[in-house]
Amino acid sequence: MGQMMNSFGLDRLSPDDRLRLAEELYESFNADPSFPSLTDAQRADLDRRIAEDDADPEGGLTLEELMTQLRSKRGC
Repeated sequence: MGQMMNSFGLDRLSPDDRLRLAEELYESFNADPSFPSLTDAQRADLDRRIAEDDADPEGGLTLEELMTQLRSKRGC
């Protein structure tokens, strides 16, 4: 885990609590007017990608498959 996680004690949170915290942090960006918002083109691209995933939810990789691919590219 990262140094910041340890220094704030976040490493002691359960996985569910860390996920909820990540969601709250993400949502906090939307509440900050200085944070740049998505362009119409970016939003359309995200909507398209979400629709593709919804249409074929089994089409992606499992975490294990992704990690294997990444490690093979890094030569680990």
